Amino acid sequence: MTMKERYEQLYKYMAESKDPENMKLFGQVMGELMDRAIRNDASFAEKEIDKLEAMMWQQYLSRSEAEHIVGNMSPSAPWGFGTWKSAMQQAGLPTMEEGLYNEYALWTEMNKVMSDHGETYRRYGISPDLQLVRDLALDDLKDQDGVYDIREYFDV
Repeated sequence: MTMKERYEQLYKYMAESKDPENMKLFGQVMGELMDRAIRNDASFAEKEIDKLEAMMWQQYLSRSEAEHIVGNMSPSAPWGFGTWKSAMQQAGLPTMEEGLYNEYALWTEMNKVMSDHGETYRRYGISPDLQLVRDLALDDLKDQDGVYDIREYFDV
């Protein structure tokens, strides 16, 4: 049996086990592997943590995914991350909702709202403020039908 096959067998055993000690042991070993990855290849470790972090959110983008998406919007997105975050803090608007969406998903979605609909707002003389754009972005991120998926929409 190869090492990969042994790992897969152990993972399956742990995942199907009813014993929390098996999960703790697996997590401890994976933590040691992650420590080594962080020391030896931080960019690889960051990508793997991003994959795991996605399970905590209904709507999730990593920082690098969001920067790539926002950087390629046409028409261009109005806010860089730092500018957006600062404006949101000054306006007292939350940038994430635990379990529902993280700040990179909201930042990307708000930029999408402005990129996709900014010209229409201007045509009708509407100057949308942060609260309005945030509310429109949340219409998608908190979609009542559960149909909208930011990762699927942007193909990440």
